[in-house]
Amino acid sequence: MTRWASEHPFLSSVLLFGYMISVGKVMGFVGERFDTSVAIFVFCALGAVFMYFCFVIFFAIIKAFN
Repeated sequence: MTRWASEHPFLSSVLLFGYMISVGKVMGFVGERFDTSVAIFVFCALGAVFMYFCFVIFFAIIKAFN
């Protein structure tokens, strides 16, 4: 995954931006439909995936410049 992100930095950043928008929409939906504990769990799960993507893209950028 790091190799793919370093070969396609623009596409990976666009995908990350789209993921951020979709997280906002999912959190709006979950916040309206479910109680607070479910919303916090979903937010933590989506946040963990977001941090993984940031980690992969960060190391791909470092590999691209070295």
